Amino acid sequence: MVSATGELAIIPFDESMDKLPRPMKRERVQPFGTWLHKRVSQLVRTAEANLREAQ
Repeated sequence: MVSATGELAIIPFDESMDKLPRPMKRERVQPFGTWLHKRVSQLVRTAEANLREAQ
């Protein structure tokens, strides 16, 4: 799937799945950099909370 701005969708799957995932809607495709920033921010918050808890 390609968004209106030309971004390609990355759809995760693995060999244990019986069927391929359903295609996503065009408007849900977001730039990879946006997805990566959100994911890294989430991981940093988790790591910070774990570090605070360990102190």
